[in-house]
Amino acid sequence: ELNYDNNPYRGLRSFDEEHSQLFFGRTRIVDELTAIVSANPFTAVLGASGTGTSSVVKAGLPPHLRSSMECDWHILPIIRPGKSPLGALAKIVLPGENADGVAERVAQLWSDDDALAERITAWAASQPEGSRLLLVVDQAEEVVTFCGDTWERERFMNILTSALRPQPDRFRLVVTMRSDFEPQIADYSLSSIWASSRYVVPPMSTDEIQEAIEGPASVRVLYFRTADLDDRLVNEVVHTPGAMPLLSFTLSELYIRYIRRRGEDRCLTTEDYEQLGGVVGSLRNRATEVYEKLDSAHQTTMERIMLRMVAGQGGELARRPIPKTELVYPNSDENDRVIMILIRLTEARLMVEGNETDGEPFVEPAHDALVSSWDKLSTRPQIIAHNE
Repeated sequence: ELNYDNNPYRGLRSFDEEHSQLFFGRTRIVDELTAIVSANPFTAVLGASGTGTSSVVKAGLPPHLRSSMECDWHILPIIRPGKSPLGALAKIVLPGENADGVAERVAQLWSDDDALAERITAWAASQPEGSRLLLVVDQAEEVVTFCGDTWERERFMNILTSALRPQPDRFRLVVTMRSDFEPQIADYSLSSIWASSRYVVPPMSTDEIQEAIEGPASVRVLYFRTADLDDRLVNEVVHTPGAMPLLSFTLSELYIRYIRRRGEDRCLTTEDYEQLGGVVGSLRNRATEVYEKLDSAHQTTMERIMLRMVAGQGGELARRPIPKTELVYPNSDENDRVIMILIRLTEARLMVEGNETDGEPFVEPAHDALVSSWDKLSTRPQIIAHNE
């Protein structure tokens, strides 16, 4: 039975390994990346915003490696640097029994650049020959956009660089990053091997886009009422850089409209597509729909929240996770408005919530595409000036 919970499209969210059966259109890229990671201690996976770099590494690479007959892969939980890269790293490579020991484990990383390298060496000694360990750092641009401590940034990069030395045949490090933030790592130790370790995820071809549209639908036994709809979806994004999140969002909205109208033919329709405003308009229209249902005071609050979740670095815009404590104001009425806006944005799948390694809750836009496509945030110079 089709329902809201088994939507085959991820919308603005990236794919994780658990969604690999719905991840289509990147077979060639995943094959290439698997070969590169297998052969090299370090791989920097780069791509423009909207090319699906995170999804390739999270949903494509791990299952491919696990199916390898050449060696036994041990894959650590994927980390995002967040506000405290050392905290994120300590939670994975220096695990403790509970969150209370995070500070102590972070202190160990602060005091010893070789702390991770020593753990890897100990792991290698305890495992059969041929076993390999993989660590993935996803969205490494957060080291720049979210971590405000210059010393912690440097320490984090030093630790990763040091970890690559003792077990080059057993340890693999993969880092994903938006390519427009690549120059920001030039001042850190990892840059010494960066240039020779780059893998750039290319835009999807027409055939790959077609597969990404039709593959998830086939898993749920869904159909497009006309071939024209399928073609229109492809044509609207094939020449638009970074449009894949918008396509995924549109497909997710088409599915939701099918569920809402209680369809029985399992068909996604052109009529729903046009009402959404097409691929380009669907995300913008959804954000505007939420905005226009608010009174003027709540609209101002929504603009303020969204502005705080945008980072400007080097002339580029990116989403910025922010602690919920940054959205607490002296005015109780404003706090009530903030709570309501956060609920509305989350329900509309425009914002996601999470927790830092120390348990502190944060919120962030669901994707950089929202930052770049919603016209209420289109005053680019003001946003960059506000955040830099």
